[in-house]
Amino acid sequence: MESSDNKATNPQAQSTIEQYGPTADPRIGLILDSKYKLVEHLGEGGMGSVFRAERLHIGDYVAVKLLHPDLVREEHALERFRREARAAAMIRHHNVVSIHDFSDGTSNGNKTSEAYIVMELVQGVSLGNLLRREGHMSPQRAVTLMQDICAGVGVAHRRGLLHRDLKPDNVIVSPPNHEGERETAKVVDFGLAKVRDIAAQTSLTNTGAVLGTLYYMSPEQCSGEELDPRADVYSLGAMFYEMLTGQPPFRSNNVAGIITKHLHELPPAFPPSLQIPPALAQVCFRALAKNRNERQADAVVLGRELKAAASGQAVQTVSPARSISKWWIVVPVAVFGLVALLITVIALNFVAGRMRASRDAAVNINAAAPQPVNPSPAPVQAPPSDAPTNLKGTWAGIYGPAGNVTKLIIKNQKDNELEGVLEQGATRVAFKGTFDPRSRAVRLSQTEVLSGEDWSLGEDVGTLSADGKKLSGTGKDAIGGAMGISYNWTFERVTDRH
Repeated sequence: MESSDNKATNPQAQSTIEQYGPTADPRIGLILDSKYKLVEHLGEGGMGSVFRAERLHIGDYVAVKLLHPDLVREEHALERFRREARAAAMIRHHNVVSIHDFSDGTSNGNKTSEAYIVMELVQGVSLGNLLRREGHMSPQRAVTLMQDICAGVGVAHRRGLLHRDLKPDNVIVSPPNHEGERETAKVVDFGLAKVRDIAAQTSLTNTGAVLGTLYYMSPEQCSGEELDPRADVYSLGAMFYEMLTGQPPFRSNNVAGIITKHLHELPPAFPPSLQIPPALAQVCFRALAKNRNERQADAVVLGRELKAAASGQAVQTVSPARSISKWWIVVPVAVFGLVALLITVIALNFVAGRMRASRDAAVNINAAAPQPVNPSPAPVQAPPSDAPTNLKGTWAGIYGPAGNVTKLIIKNQKDNELEGVLEQGATRVAFKGTFDPRSRAVRLSQTEVLSGEDWSLGEDVGTLSADGKKLSGTGKDAIGGAMGISYNWTFERVTDRH
């Protein structure tokens, strides 16, 4: 990825975010706060553009990430950015890309320039690009690099900080500097995922970026629960699986499909042809456990287990038992030295009145992409007299631009009028709407945020399926609608009608 004479003047032309690849950019030459001159565009990431920049007062080079304007559009997002950037700048470790400086782009409360982060410039290639170029790695190489990654993430975990967006594209692999040294890995983008999540809640998320992140997202992240270091451990497990096989453990061409697999399916067993040592496989599958209590406590513990497994030491792990049904979870239980399989049937229906589905009773989501509402439907015949038209009850599915797991609770239905609550993680939003039993069309208007924050009220239009078991359609909120942004949603009935 060398451009013009960069390699001759700067041996670090292949640098911190090499995964993007250089392209022409009109911002080349821009000087930020009289300190940083942008000299080379390294490309686009999920949260902004990355440049090689000259520090004018010193004369050396750094990496500057200009954040997407949508990420810091509102004051609460700006404040989150400031907090996360300060916390990330405190992480000092040779396996973490250091943050030198940042700016929120404001002065005395007024927007004056670009928001940006100044980072250490690292010679290397992203782990994502490395895997795309070379496929899978040998177990020995994968363990060595993952131990580096765990060391960097582990330092943050022991300080009470989470990454929240661990994936191959957020790791830089650097070649050896001298003979006898080995390649090393550094983790980048600490602290930005929370800012991204706020943008997602205001309908300003790039769908492609969300899809890429979801391949490594923990079940509790998918369902909007409170996170701890074990969510990062799951992401590390998914990355390690990909390093060994060349593919993430769960794949789908739509958001709903990936979420469904994270919530319900066991990762596929390693192909015998790869000859993955059983001890390493056990450590990997333990990190990918649906129940966070069965995972390693943090990245430090995961790194320790990988080292033990690679050296042939015994490691206590969770076995990747195979499921005889995609909706069953098989849990190995050791009893007095004898191994037996105890098959636990996980109920697919929510218990009426539950506020949140647990990991072992997660939402049953249709993996197919939700179908948008036809704006010009053909005339619909009146449904049979016995067709279900009572929508009261709990519905579960995916909703919003990020395809988050959500519950739709229709509490009241009087004639054609509906009333209820949307529940997505800790956020609860009241809505009112209408249902036309002849066309089976549903319209919902959000009226009030009952709990949670960073939610923009919106409107949804959809249809009820012929069997009365599924609602699907499209929606938009006030912010996204003004920009022409909409999203698909789908819900399935999970409680009986009242």
